[in-house]
This record gives sequence, C-alpha cells and structure tokens, in this order.
Amino acid sequence: MHNLLRQTGPALRMVNLSELEEMDLLTNSGLRTRSFLVLVSLFVLLCLLEAAPALLASPNTSRSSGSSDNIEADAGESHMTFVDPATGKLLWKATFQNAEAQPSASGSVTGLLQGVTGVIYQNGKPVDNLTAPSVSVDGGKKIVKASGGVTVTSLTQKSTTLTSDTITWYTSQNKMIGLGHVVFKTGGFTQSGPSFLADTKIKNIVMPAPGYGHPAPLHVSFGQ
Repeated sequence: MHNLLRQTGPALRMVNLSELEEMDLLTNSGLRTRSFLVLVSLFVLLCLLEAAPALLASPNTSRSSGSSDNIEADAGESHMTFVDPATGKLLWKATFQNAEAQPSASGSVTGLLQGVTGVIYQNGKPVDNLTAPSVSVDGGKKIVKASGGVTVTSLTQKSTTLTSDTITWYTSQNKMIGLGHVVFKTGGFTQSGPSFLADTKIKNIVMPAPGYGHPAPLHVSFGQ
C-alpha cells in the first residue's frame, strides 16, 4: 500500500491512499448534500413566487371581536355574511369579486363590494335573491345599499322581481326603497315607476314610494 507524507501542524505524518480515498468520498458527499439543499431552496422559492399574485389578490379573512359582519376568502371566491347582533340571526350573505372593507370602532364593518350576488334573510330564513354591480354595507347603521342596476327576486312570492337603479335595504326596519327606472313584475303583471317602497319579503309594494314620486301611488299586497 502506497503511503504519502501529510503535514499536520509542525510535524509530518504518513497518510495512506485508503485514507485519501475516504476523505475524497466524504468531500464529494458533502458537496452533493449542499447541492441538493440549494436545489430544494430554489424550488420552494419558485413555488412561492408563482403563488404570490393569487395570494395578494385574495382579500384577507377578517373578523372583529364582537362584530356582526364576517368576510371570508376562498380560492377564487369571496363571501360576506351580515348577522343581526341583537338576535344572532343571519340577515344576508353574498359572494363578490372584490371588496374594500374597514372595521369600525364599534366592531361592525363598513365596506364596498363589487360584482355581488347575495341572499337576503328575514327571521333567519332566505326571502330574496339580490344581484348588483356594487353594494355598500354599513354594519353599524344596518343599511345595505345596492347600485348600478339592481335586481331583487322574491323567494316567497312566485315569479316576483323588482329592478331599480338603486335599492336601499334598511334591515332593522324591514323595508326597501328603490330609486330610478323601477320595474315591478309579478306573474303576467308589469308596472314601472320612479321609485318603490317594499317590505323585505316583497309582500307589500307601494309605487312610487311616499315622498319619492307623484301622488296616487300603486299599492300591491300579497296574501299569506
């Protein structure tokens, strides 16, 4: 077996070839390990960079302590629920494309939703479907205002819809007021006007709304 001289400090010692081969293997193994770790790190970094736009585009899930509102974000879809703090019953829920929401000092949420499809509830039960390009929510005042061309379809009155430029829903007063290019349809009957006043279930409708149009309004009332 061939031996070589190797300097260790001030002295020299004999090193055989088997030791050199072993040291060479250890060195190569360490290099391979470090190379593998570098590749793994690069892969993780690329995955994070690829996912970053989707993460930044999705609204954050937020819930303030004691809040009656809740905004949640899922993959590709966002939701908002509005609960009556006095009863704990659901007032409405909606899906939307994007939103700007700001928790208030009272714990409620005020915000603006875009591209909204929602369901309106009364006494915890669904009563209407609502679609609108834009919806503003004031959780403190319990007011939901839809605008941009709004459609409300009753889930309790067969074949009944209301369309309007804007519809403001006063959740605590159980009433809706619609303004601008109002069209009311039920069955084969259609009525248009400048405004309307209706209850949440669209069971009773007055067109035009008192104080928002000409006198002699139309009254429509559905039975039980």
